[in-house]
Amino acid sequence: AGLTQEELAAAAGVSLRALGDMERGRTRGPQRRTVRALAAALHLADDRARALDRAAQSGRPRSVRPEPTPAEDRSPALPAPAVGVGQSSLALPRDIADFTAREDVLAELVALASEELPAHPRVVLVNGQPGLGKTAFALHAAHLLAGRFPGGQLSLNLGGMSAQPLSAHDALGQVLRALGVRDAAVPVGAEERAGLYRALVRERRLLLVLDDAADEGQVRPLLPGSGPTVTIVTSRNLLPGLESVRRLSLDVLTAAEAADLLARIAGRERIGAAPDATAELARLCGYLPLALRIAGQRLVARPQQTVAHLVRQLAAEENRLDLLQTGDLAIRPAFELSYRRLPAESRLVLRRCALTAGPDFTAAVAAAHTGLSEGRTELFLEQLADAGLVQALGADRYRLHDLIRLC
Repeated sequence: AGLTQEELAAAAGVSLRALGDMERGRTRGPQRRTVRALAAALHLADDRARALDRAAQSGRPRSVRPEPTPAEDRSPALPAPAVGVGQSSLALPRDIADFTAREDVLAELVALASEELPAHPRVVLVNGQPGLGKTAFALHAAHLLAGRFPGGQLSLNLGGMSAQPLSAHDALGQVLRALGVRDAAVPVGAEERAGLYRALVRERRLLLVLDDAADEGQVRPLLPGSGPTVTIVTSRNLLPGLESVRRLSLDVLTAAEAADLLARIAGRERIGAAPDATAELARLCGYLPLALRIAGQRLVARPQQTVAHLVRQLAAEENRLDLLQTGDLAIRPAFELSYRRLPAESRLVLRRCALTAGPDFTAAVAAAHTGLSEGRTELFLEQLADAGLVQALGADRYRLHDLIRLC
């Protein structure tokens, strides 16, 4: 038809993300109403429109009953699940075998999830700066708790740091289908989808992981109104407007925990043979789990390289961020994703914070570097703290992670 994706999405009234998912094969059986809208936008002849509809129908789960005819196409108020949650595309990703530390926050989350008759739906927000392992923590906890939630365990990436985060409307659609709601029964509107979701999980012991949330508006429609469901949300942002949630803030590892993680990844004999070099390697990684994992994986990929050799490489600050990259793991992009989402003045303040001396600083010190007033600088520092790029220490003091300084 000579249309771009954007033009086709606009003509059919289908989201650009949904259209992209169909084109890449992530969505193999779109809803009948979606297929009809696409056929109309492409001006397909009747025979080609029917062929498109048959192709879409063939991609839907076989356990779903046959498509109703137009006269029968009426959704029940509360459709019965047709597909097991275990078969869902939102099944939990694998747990990592070398997960290390976080015992205190993990115990807090397990205790919260263990309540048999909670007064309110339990929502846990796991937040912190880039590279702290929030996703790994949430998935490790979900696997640990899976047996307590016979209603299913689901994980959905909300794409909060992507150029186009998943909308609440599309996220609800994915969750409803994962819970077994057939395509034709998924409501069109976001509010109707949220209402159906709340009804489905009212009595269901479901564990839902919502990874990489962008903001409060993306998360709220996915929270149950009542019942035993536990929702674990991860976000780089503090999401201060999200009400009635248990907040678990992750921090960097201790020196001992960092050494333990390196040992689990690269081998205890290798790491144990070089305790001083290992301690220095952990320090150069800022005790940040992502940086430590990259360093450990570099050692795994280079079995003849000593820990001391990697330490010598990382000691040069101008090369450190480039060396903290292996395969598809990298430190620099993790920070840049958050940086690009900042307003211009917040970016300026963050860059100027890197010029401050010492382990922490006040708003007045930062203001001297920014050229802004102290009050204005403090406002931007608080925004940076909410975004997980600066840590607020209290008593008007702030801290910038060593690796963020190098960016």
